[in-house]
This record gives sequence, C-alpha cells and structure tokens, in this order.
Amino acid sequence: MRNLFLLFFVLRPFLTAADNPYRAAYSLEEALKHPLETEELYLSRRQMAVLPREIGQLRRLRKLVLHSNRLAKLPDELAQLDSLREINLNENAFIVFPTVLLSLPRLEHLALGGNRLARLPDSLGHLTKLQRLEISQNQLTAFPVGVLGLANLETLDLSGNRVARLPPNLGVLTQLRSLMLSHNGFAVFPPEILQLTQLRELYIGHNLLTRLPAGLAQLIELRILLLPHNRFAVFPAEILRLSNLRELYLNGNQLRQLPESIAQLVELRSLGLDGNQLTALPVTLAQLPRLRLISLSGNPMPSSVRTAMSQQMPDVQIE
Repeated sequence: MRNLFLLFFVLRPFLTAADNPYRAAYSLEEALKHPLETEELYLSRRQMAVLPREIGQLRRLRKLVLHSNRLAKLPDELAQLDSLREINLNENAFIVFPTVLLSLPRLEHLALGGNRLARLPDSLGHLTKLQRLEISQNQLTAFPVGVLGLANLETLDLSGNRVARLPPNLGVLTQLRSLMLSHNGFAVFPPEILQLTQLRELYIGHNLLTRLPAGLAQLIELRILLLPHNRFAVFPAEILRLSNLRELYLNGNQLRQLPESIAQLVELRSLGLDGNQLTALPVTLAQLPRLRLISLSGNPMPSSVRTAMSQQMPDVQIE
C-alpha cells in the first residue's frame, strides 16, 4: 500500500494533465467553453487593444500571457481571478499602472516590461506574494518606492529605464536574489546594493561605471556578475574577493590586462572579455579548476596567444 501511495505522488503531475485536457487555451473563446478548467491562457501578438470583461469568468486561471498587444488598460473583472499566479503584459501600451493588478492576492510574477510607465503605485506592497517583478524598458526616472513593500521579492528587473539612484533602505528586500539594472544612468556603483547580502545575480551592464566599491565582498552569495559596456580601464580588484563567483562578464570595456591574482576566483566557470584591449592573458588562468569558457573576440590579441592558452587549458572553450 505504501508503494502505491508513493507511486501516486510520482505520477500525479502526469495524471493531472491527462485528466484536464483543457488546462491551456490559446483563445478566449476556447477558454470560455471550459471556464472552470482553464488554468493557462495565451493571447500574445493578437493586436488586442481591449481585454474582454469575460476574462473574469476564468476563476481557476493561474497564468495569463498577453505580451505584444496594444493594451493600455485592464477590465475591473480581472480582479475576480483570485487564483492568478502569473501575468505577462510586456510590450503593450500602458502609460498608467493598471491598479486592478493590486487586487490579485496570489500573484507571484508580474511582467510589465516594454511599456511607457513613468511611475508605479506606492501601494505595490499589496502584492504580498510577488516574487518576480519585470519593469524593464519603461520610462522610470526614479526607483519605485512601492517596490520596497514587496517582502517576498526575489527578482527585480529595472533594466532600460533612467534610474540613476537607489533608495537608502534597499536592504529591506531581504529575499532579493537577482537584480537587473542594465541600461540605466549609473555613473557610480550604487552602494545601496551592498545591503543585499543574499544577492546571487547582479546585472549592471551598459552604464557608465569606472570602478567598484571596496565593500563589494559583502555580496558573499554573488554567483553571476555582469558588467559589460561600462568604462572600466583597469580590472576591478574588488571582484577578486567574491569567492563564490561563477560567471563574470566584462565585455565591451577598455581593459588592457588581467591581474595574475584572478586565480583567486576558484569557482569561476565563465569569463566574458569580448571587445576589450587585451593583447595577452595571465598564465594563472590555467589554475582555475572549474573554468570552462572564455570569450575573447574583438581584442587585439595575436592568434599565438589563443593557441598557447588552448594548449594550457584543453578543457576550456576559448571563443
């Protein structure tokens, strides 16, 4: 009996899919034929300017994908979708944040990238379950204060806005694991980021950075650091203290050399160095036991250097 019980839990996801052939729908008409069975609805790229009010009938809907339409507002009936976990509204025409979204108590993933939002509501914290917020490619000029109320937020994408400063109490986002700040106006590395001691991924490329803060080592959990297309002329020595770093990308800067001490990054798997001014590499790179990929295209480096590196590191792919 115990073995049968365990077998049920192993097969449960497959049984559920087989028992509900109407789980996913690709038109509203199709979904409305089985309103209490549809859990996912995909309506992308339909040139849709209005979301019909009938959407409120889909009471078991968990995922709603509406990206690449022409929506500028949402119907009040959306608030009836109290099972909704994820909504994708990327690449629409929103100028004002649709406040009906604040009535979705179970929402975990909200995507509003590629719109024309200039601000978010201070009451954003009402979305107490929210874990992922994507608001890239909008028109934000300041960090949205309402984001600080999202106690369970794990991923925040603010890329492609005009945010040049972060709030002094950024550290209240204690669950934040991934922060994306590329394509903003940062001329100085925001020191507030150092409060995020659980951060694992930091994307801050395509800014105007020339140096990193001495306290960078406070980001003890950092695994991925993207710094491409900034203005680094010298390899930031502060990076060497990130003992858990696995991926480092410094593409499109002005680096002329790497330090011998780069061998301290013993967890490093991938190193992106395209588009710099490197003519040689330190032999200590061969001491990195887990390194598997180095990208070097667009550097004035003799082919003999690449050949020598390939011989020294046969397990590393050099691009």
